Amino acid sequence: MRKTSASRPAEFPMPPEGLVDPLKLDVVKHAFAAIGEEMALVLQRTAYSTNIKTRLDFSCAFFDQDLRLITQAFGQPTHLGSLPHSVPRAIAEYGLENLGPGDALLLNDPHRGAVHLNDIALISPVHADGRLLGIVANVAHHVDIGGSTPGSLGVTTEIFQEGLVIPTVRFVEGGRINADIMRLIAANVRLPDTSAADFRAQLAANALAGTRIREMVDRLGPGAFRAYCDALNDYSERRTRAALARLPRGVYEAEDFLDNDGVTDEPLRVAVALRVDDEAVVVDLTGSAAQRAAPVNCTFSMTYSGIAYALRTQVEADIPINDGFYRCFQVVAPEGTIVNAQRPAPVAAGWEVCFRVTEALFKALAQAVPNQVVAGTKGCICNVAFGGSEAGRYYAYYETVAGGGGARPTKDGMDGIQTHIHNTENAPVEEIELGYPVRIPRVSLIPDSEGAGQYRGGLGVRRDYWFPTA
Repeated sequence: MRKTSASRPAEFPMPPEGLVDPLKLDVVKHAFAAIGEEMALVLQRTAYSTNIKTRLDFSCAFFDQDLRLITQAFGQPTHLGSLPHSVPRAIAEYGLENLGPGDALLLNDPHRGAVHLNDIALISPVHADGRLLGIVANVAHHVDIGGSTPGSLGVTTEIFQEGLVIPTVRFVEGGRINADIMRLIAANVRLPDTSAADFRAQLAANALAGTRIREMVDRLGPGAFRAYCDALNDYSERRTRAALARLPRGVYEAEDFLDNDGVTDEPLRVAVALRVDDEAVVVDLTGSAAQRAAPVNCTFSMTYSGIAYALRTQVEADIPINDGFYRCFQVVAPEGTIVNAQRPAPVAAGWEVCFRVTEALFKALAQAVPNQVVAGTKGCICNVAFGGSEAGRYYAYYETVAGGGGARPTKDGMDGIQTHIHNTENAPVEEIELGYPVRIPRVSLIPDSEGAGQYRGGLGVRRDYWFPTA
C-alpha cells in the first residue's frame, strides 16, 4: 500500500518555512535525475521501433504544478526546447481542469510549440489524493507519421503534405487509450503496429514516472516537495548565471548559410548576434532569411533547442537542466523567418536550419571564448528514410548518418560521430538487415575527408544501402 504523506520517513522532515537543507537538496536533485533516467529506460526497453529503442531518439521530463520544468532526461539536444515550450502551451490550450488521474494528451503540431511531425509528445498529469503534483511528459520520434514519403521527411511546400498533424487531444482517459483516436492515427501512418507499440512505451514511461513522483511526495510531504522544486530551479539559475557571467561583455556576430531549401537553389542565411552584458545573455536571429515554401523552416522550439544546446556547453555539466537554466538567456527570432516559421510552413527538415543556427552561434562564441568551442562539424543531420512493400506488408525505415566532429583547441576532431543537436546512436547493421529488405554491404570512415588545420576535423562516414528485391 502506498504511504500517505502523514507517514513519510523521518529522514525527510518538512523543512522550516523559507529554509531548504543544502544536503537534502543535493539528494533531491539526484532523485529527480534518477526519475528522468528511469523513465527513459522504460521508454527505450519497451519501444518497438529501431529509432526509439536503439537510436534513442526521445526525451523525458517532469514539470511541477506550476508547469515549470524540474528535470529533463535526454540524449537528444533537439528536444531541449521542445518540451519546455510544447507542454505548458498544450496544458493551457486543453485546460488543466479538464484532466483527471490516468489521462494523457497527445501533440505533434509544430505550430503549437512542437517541432516536426514525427516527434510526438505524450503529456500526463500526476495526481495523488485528488491533488495535482505535476506533469510528466516525453517526446519520441516515430518512424512514420504519414505524408508523401516513407519516414515523413520528403520535399514539401506546406505542413499538410508532411503527415498527420495532431493538435492537443486527450489520447488516454482514466488509463484507457481512446480507440477512435488510435484508429485515426493507424489509418494515416505506414507502420500502424509499430506506432501503436511505441505509444504504449510512451505511456509506460509516464506511468512509471508518475509512481516515482508520488513516492517522492510521500517521503518529502507536499510542502517540502514544492519547496525543493523551487530551490532546485533557483540553484540551477544561480550556477548558470555565474557560468554565463564569465563570457566577456560585448556583441559577437556570425552568419551561416544552407546551400538551398530543397525546392529552389536559393541559399538561406542564418544571422546570429550574441549580446552579453551585465543584465542578460541574448541571442538575436534578426536578419535570418524569410520562411520558405520548402521543408527547411524551423519552429521557434527547434531554434530554441539549438541555442539552448550551444549555451549548455558553456556551463558546468552537473548543473540540472530545468526552468532555472532557461531563465538565464533570451532568444529573439522574428516571426515569419526560417528560425520562427508560421503556419502553414512545412518543417520536416527544419533541423538542418537548426544545425546552422547552432554552428553560427558557436562561430559567435568563438570570438568571445576561442578556447571553449569546437570548429565546424559535419554540419547536417543527414537523414535517410526509405520504404516499400515486401510480401504484401508495407515497411518504412528512418535513421541518420554520422560524420566528422570539429577540431578542438588542443586535439583533432572525433571521427564518425553524430554531432551537436544530432546526438543519436548508430543503428546496427545487423538489426537493420534482420528487420528490413535491405543489405548494408559497407560502413566505413571516408579517407581524407577531414578539415585541414593545426588539428584536423573528424572523418566522415560512408554507408551503402542495397535493396536486393527492388
